[in-house]
Amino acid sequence: MSEPAKKAVIIGSGISGLTAAYHLLQCGYEVKILEQHYEPGGFTHTFKRRNFVWDIGVHYIGQMGSEKYLSRQIFDVMSGGKLQWAEIGPQIDRLIFPDRSYNLLKGKEAWLETLIEAFPEDEYGLTLLMEDIKKIARSTENFFMEKALAQPLAWIAGPFLRRNFLKYANMNTKYALNKYSKNPKLHGVLAGQYGDFGLTPARSSFAMTAMIINHYLNGAFYPVGGSKEIAATILAEIQRRGGSIQTRAKVKSIQLHEKRVSGLRLEKGEFIPADIVISSAGVFNTFTQMLPEELKQKDKLQSKLEKVSPSAAHICLHLGLDQSAETLHLPKTNHWVFPDYDHDGATERFLKDIKAPFPVVFISFPSAKDPAWKESHGETATIEAISLAPYEWFEKWQKQKVMQRDDEYNDLKEILQERLLSSVTNLFPQIKNHIIHAETSTPLSTKHYTNYQRGEIYGLDHSPQRFRQRWLRPKTSIPGLWLTGQDIVTDGIVGAMMSGILTVAAITGKNLLKQYKK
Repeated sequence: MSEPAKKAVIIGSGISGLTAAYHLLQCGYEVKILEQHYEPGGFTHTFKRRNFVWDIGVHYIGQMGSEKYLSRQIFDVMSGGKLQWAEIGPQIDRLIFPDRSYNLLKGKEAWLETLIEAFPEDEYGLTLLMEDIKKIARSTENFFMEKALAQPLAWIAGPFLRRNFLKYANMNTKYALNKYSKNPKLHGVLAGQYGDFGLTPARSSFAMTAMIINHYLNGAFYPVGGSKEIAATILAEIQRRGGSIQTRAKVKSIQLHEKRVSGLRLEKGEFIPADIVISSAGVFNTFTQMLPEELKQKDKLQSKLEKVSPSAAHICLHLGLDQSAETLHLPKTNHWVFPDYDHDGATERFLKDIKAPFPVVFISFPSAKDPAWKESHGETATIEAISLAPYEWFEKWQKQKVMQRDDEYNDLKEILQERLLSSVTNLFPQIKNHIIHAETSTPLSTKHYTNYQRGEIYGLDHSPQRFRQRWLRPKTSIPGLWLTGQDIVTDGIVGAMMSGILTVAAITGKNLLKQYKK
């Protein structure tokens, strides 16, 4: 008789958890996913009001335009070919500063040509930067795949596999950009997409800035039918292959027997046995919220956590309009609005004084990006406007129930909402008489629906210090407990997806990418 399949339980149904589940099923495991929310998908899920639907965290994704891209191949396989992508267009992002705007275009040549036209004196520096961006992109595979190696091989080969990437990751963005130009305006443009990971140039790793630029060089895409289709199509394949999911299943603690993981205890009291547990809930949640007290002291976990920080929290304005994106002439291009080329200075002023201008407002048009919108939602449209907002501003209301917080909280939300709305209507005045729904989420909303304790949306800060932490890898010091998610690789849908594969590769010792690379 063959041995029974090993039982794997995955905490969280975001894209990293779903990816891990799919590949564990391929490797013969029995898989169960636990999701504390009532809807699976993590930051890929959506929420609805009236006939409007808004995304929680997906606004555009790169490297989906062709089957030659590994990430596209993986999505195609995991979704059974059902997940479709719509291209945003040649103009991906528009960066708007007080004196002028800059368009970030699809294609290395177009990207360079546009910026060289704006900064002709920096042509050599921009060309050199593009060469280095490609070097960084090539170095990422070795750096992240090293995390899946077993000891002692990781200690022997690790320094060589990590070296090229760390040469760039160890520098902050502000320092690194001086190599290519001394022009502070060009610095502000090159770092303008920092909102995609939430850390300003003086604090962020240059490797992360370069990876974001590279990610969108060959176009940006949006899932047809909205971001909910990502989880829906993959989960259908997981269930078809015998995997299961349990929603409203918040984990209280990871259980051990004879110093090895034996399963999970849910807040409602249910015990779920497991041979292995994979947490995609983030390292802070996993190590501070779910471990027995005696294990929190093991291997100096607290001192390790002190070397990393939660990423930025945010507020998001969700608008519903009574005419279509086409009728209102809403673009597919994302718009970024800045008060200054100095992102660090603008952020510092805002954190000291809430009345200061938002350091960035990111405006996205999901209904314009989705070719299936009109079929499901008729002659309507949606807009999302996002900015940074520290958790500390809202912390005193954290114990009040969602949708039942007091007038002071709602007044603060109203003030911030009106300011975000002004940023949108200043650029698109034609929408003013067509807004029939406006709602703003805060870091407390993020905490409630995703369980990130400080309302963070990008996991850990993408600082140089973060990339130096060798303990941020799938295997933990606790036998049977594994990690996955954006804290293990990087933020974003593709980063989280790759972390799911990395974790299963570390568990099984198999090169799972062989089935994809052509």
